[in-house]
Amino acid sequence: MDIVLELIKLGSVGVLAGAFASLMANRDHRQQKWWELRIQAYKEVIEALSELLQYFDTYLNATVAKEKLTEDQKNELLDIRKNGFQRVRRAADAGAFMFSTEVEDALNELVSESNISYLTFYDQIYEGWASTRKCLDVLVKCSKNDLQLKSTFIDQG
Repeated sequence: MDIVLELIKLGSVGVLAGAFASLMANRDHRQQKWWELRIQAYKEVIEALSELLQYFDTYLNATVAKEKLTEDQKNELLDIRKNGFQRVRRAADAGAFMFSTEVEDALNELVSESNISYLTFYDQIYEGWASTRKCLDVLVKCSKNDLQLKSTFIDQG
């Protein structure tokens, strides 16, 4: 009878240890996947903002140098702008689901500023560059905090 009782104790300890290990592994896996999704979201929106800055930089540099852009260059730049703003708008729609409140606010501000009408094309380009640069700076700063690996009580040693 003592042997049976000891086997039941050992079996229950094994089952509990296995269940605990399984729960911990599942939790860590879910957290890692969520972290990877957030990294991808930040990466995509930062790339989109960089493309928009390229668009604005090209126009600003051409204006300052008093150069005329060819129609092919203008069409390529418009494609960059269209694609970049679509990606930024999608990121703004994801909002609080993927990003911190500060990032969500910066993206929404950029999207709303893109709808403002300016008196001159140069003003539109300069203000677009400034607001895009500001948004990119906020995203880079926040990504450093939002994507830090959080240590758990098990990691501390």
